[in-house]
Amino acid sequence: MPIKYRSYKTTWRRIKRWQDERVWDRILRALASIRSCEISAVDSSTVEAKGGGVVGYDGLKHKKCSKIHVANNYKV
Repeated sequence: MPIKYRSYKTTWRRIKRWQDERVWDRILRALASIRSCEISAVDSSTVEAKGGGVVGYDGLKHKKCSKIHVANNYKV
């Protein structure tokens, strides 16, 4: 984890607290409310960065990369 995010333990506790307080549910409900859908799925991945553009660092893969976010909305 990059040092700018401080201790991984603090980050883990914060994410756990958000989960316990149902913050993620509220975020997904808010996203779903702006679209006409019944189910939403959010995912992200990193891809190796070769060249210009926005480049970050993936601490897990230990290389420069770009982040891709995808939100899919489904009607059932």
